[in-house]
Amino acid sequence: MEWFYLSRINFKKGKEMSFHYVSRAIIIQKNHLLVCHAKGDQNCYLPGGHIEIGEKAEYALKREIKEEICCDIAELSFFGVIENKWVNGNQEEFELNLIFKVSLDNLNYPDIPKSNEPHLTFSWLDLSKLESSKLEPNPLRIDLKNSYLRMPSYFRSTM
Repeated sequence: MEWFYLSRINFKKGKEMSFHYVSRAIIIQKNHLLVCHAKGDQNCYLPGGHIEIGEKAEYALKREIKEEICCDIAELSFFGVIENKWVNGNQEEFELNLIFKVSLDNLNYPDIPKSNEPHLTFSWLDLSKLESSKLEPNPLRIDLKNSYLRMPSYFRSTM
């Protein structure tokens, strides 16, 4: 039997399109945000990854953080949702980011976690440099710096 995962779907509508259903973590310590980089890419994004069909977003995030940096999530609370789209070559990419505020048991700033995935690296981003950073989706550059962290939840779209 072949499995079909909603976490990444490819469509054809005149041109290639992909849909990503992902869970992401806001991890802030001492005014620094933990970010992830795909090697060779200038942009950075929040740690996390694809949610599998039938998997709760919280469980997906716990699994992804464990897989990526061998850390356990101590606490998490829902932050919000960001719809995002961009073009990668001649393919449109769409993603739905379910974002959680997270604290980790076994990682403390300024320690940089070692990636267990060869295509990823991690670093700490100073919150005072968010607006000029290459953090994606780009609404996070302003929202994380402003009062949104104190709000119970929110929704944003780049569409």
